[in-house]
Amino acid sequence: MNENGLTLVEILVSIVILSIILLSFSSLFIFSNKTAVSNNEKLVAVHLAKATLERIKVDPFSYINIPDDNRPYGKITFNKDNCPENNKTCQSLFLIPINNRTYNISVAATQTESEENLKFVNIVVEVQLTDSKPNISSKVEGYVNYE
Repeated sequence: MNENGLTLVEILVSIVILSIILLSFSSLFIFSNKTAVSNNEKLVAVHLAKATLERIKVDPFSYINIPDDNRPYGKITFNKDNCPENNKTCQSLFLIPINNRTYNISVAATQTESEENLKFVNIVVEVQLTDSKPNISSKVEGYVNYE
């Protein structure tokens, strides 16, 4: 007797094998998607830090205070906590919403006596993504000339 059909056991074995293959590929896609999202958030933080430093170079005193003529800066940090509560313009400089995520910007300014004579301020811009696991941040450093 020659039977050309498949038995129930053969069908079940083929379904199990296909399920294992599909599950392994789906976990690979999920991992790849999480990595892509994390890399995108890191890239946004890097570009935002660089853009903030360039903005400070154009208009330094929108982010930092005017240096005192009597002494150089010590290390002074400017962030959302230094803004008056009702000053939305100041807060919008330090809290940036991008892609439904909020990035927190912190600007640290320092100045030595020789930098004061040259009218330079050393600026370190740090951008952190609020409530991210793991912590996503980026730092950029540069000098700003003021007159």
